[in-house]
Amino acid sequence: MPRFVDLTGQKFGALEVVSFFEKRERRSYWNCRCECGSIRVLRTDDLKNGSKCKECSSISVMRNTGKFVCNKCDTEIKIKEKSLKSRIKRRDNTCRSCRNEYRIKRHSERLKEDPIYAEKDRVRRFIHYYLTNGGKNGCEAEMYLCMKQQEFKDYIAADFTDPNMKWGLLNSFHLDHIHPLAEAKTKEQIRKAWHYTNLQPLTPAENVAKGSKLNWRKNDI
Repeated sequence: MPRFVDLTGQKFGALEVVSFFEKRERRSYWNCRCECGSIRVLRTDDLKNGSKCKECSSISVMRNTGKFVCNKCDTEIKIKEKSLKSRIKRRDNTCRSCRNEYRIKRHSERLKEDPIYAEKDRVRRFIHYYLTNGGKNGCEAEMYLCMKQQEFKDYIAADFTDPNMKWGLLNSFHLDHIHPLAEAKTKEQIRKAWHYTNLQPLTPAENVAKGSKLNWRKNDI
């Protein structure tokens, strides 16, 4: 039987052995950290034979070919040059379906774990439905907005800065919280965040640039 050799702390290319993982079928497995920060479990012989980090390999493929292999489902996807540069910078090598699956899963987990997050989601949903379709939650929505539906729409429309901004036109504008909703930590703060004086229309590009910043100006784009 071969003598056990502890590889902890040793480097094999960009991979560093962090700790022993397990022994299976007379082979040793190790927790390895790549220079990019990802963690992988590899066999001793794979390390000695020059195994590479899967994420770094797919980033390299992205850079050289304009294609990448999703590190979760192994789907090969061709992406545009503009998106490619952004992905390489963020070291993002997951496909859209895997990202969406993760977001849905994480959203469901947060709804169960965080009552404030769940309340923000509930209020956002019924106000969106009220502004789009009216509906049975109208009284509660008006209590948050402190305005009736048509009055609120007229108030927001008065601040439209782009001729393409229209109610009912998908993605023509985003309804933004001047003081970010993300900063709300209590139900009372959520109520204040949805008051009509804290809401403004922004173009999609402006809203993405603003994010949850407190002191944002339109010339920051």
